[in-house]
Amino acid sequence: MRGVDSAALNAITDVATLRALVREQLVTIAERERGIRVRDLNVDQLTHELARLRRVQFAAKSERMDPVQRALFDNAMAADLAVVEDELAALQVPAAKPPRCRPHRRPWPAELPREEVVHEPEPAHCTHHRHLAATGITWCPRST
Repeated sequence: MRGVDSAALNAITDVATLRALVREQLVTIAERERGIRVRDLNVDQLTHELARLRRVQFAAKSERMDPVQRALFDNAMAADLAVVEDELAALQVPAAKPPRCRPHRRPWPAELPREEVVHEPEPAHCTHHRHLAATGITWCPRST
C-alpha cells in the first residue's frame, strides 16, 4: 500500500490492516538498510584497494627495473587506479542539488512603443576623439 495518504491512513480502523501496513514498512526499511550496508562495504573495499594501489605506485622503489618494464608497470598501475576510481565514483551517492529556478519573463507587449536611443560622446568634452571613417563610429581612447 505505497502512496497511502494520511487521510486514508486515519480512516483505517482495522487493527490487522494497520499491523500489515507496519510489517510491510518494516520489510521495506530492512531491505533499504541491507542495500546501504552492501554499498558501504563496497565503497570501503574500493577505498582500501585504491589506497593499496597508490602505496604500490608511489612507494620507494628499491629494485632496479628496465625503463621499458617500468613504463609498462606504470601504465598498468595507472589503468588499475583509473578503474578503481571510476568504480568508487559510481558508488558515491551524489549530493542532491536543489533545482534551479529560472525566471520566466514574458516578452514586452507588441503595442508598447519602442524607441532606439544612441548616446554619443560630444567632442566638446573630449578633444581625443577619433573617427573610424569606415564604420562611422566615434570613440575616445581615454574612455576605454
